[in-house]
Amino acid sequence: MSTITSPISVGPAVREPGTPGAAPARKAQGAMGKDDFLKLLVAQLKNQDPQSPANADQMAAQLAQFSSVEQLTNISKTLELQGASQTSLLNEVAAGTAVNNIGRRISATSDLLEIDGSGNEALMVTSTGGPATMNVYNAITGALVSTKDMGSLGAGTQEIVVGRALGDLKPGVYRVKVTATDENNPAVFTTGVRGVVTGLEAGATGLMYTMGRLRIPLSAVTSITTK
Repeated sequence: MSTITSPISVGPAVREPGTPGAAPARKAQGAMGKDDFLKLLVAQLKNQDPQSPANADQMAAQLAQFSSVEQLTNISKTLELQGASQTSLLNEVAAGTAVNNIGRRISATSDLLEIDGSGNEALMVTSTGGPATMNVYNAITGALVSTKDMGSLGAGTQEIVVGRALGDLKPGVYRVKVTATDENNPAVFTTGVRGVVTGLEAGATGLMYTMGRLRIPLSAVTSITTK
């Protein structure tokens, strides 16, 4: 008795990419461009039912909507380029103006103070007046390194020589904070520095004056004098 062998069913052959007749690779998914839109539109017109063609008004509306979106996108890109160009121009103008202040004396709002060991380091303090305490912190770690009683400060802005009181600190840059000692007198104190501009640098937040080891943002400067 002979044995009948059933034929094995084989699916359609799969061609390797790059071989003749292979299907083109599928594009990565992304935003539809105007060329893709037009191709879809032409394909729709070719394959539409002649007995029930696409509505001309709807197609015109789709074309107008796509054109408007494309124009808005182009306008947005143009504005971004103009904004970047204007920012660059303003930075160049600011840099050109700031360079002229090298060698001049400035006052600036700052909570940083450089101790250089001279004993003449001064701190600008503006307040509504009252007894105060100065806390000095490590500028990097934030650790409290010294606390000094400043006595009773008058209202307004005054320059106070604090170098002698901080003579036990190693030379370097410290962060300072002046607070009210009297809890019943909630005075507000702000600090600042004064010195000669020695250079100009570009930092992460913009242009900054160099004043010894200190870096002063241009926006923090409150006054500039020629001497």
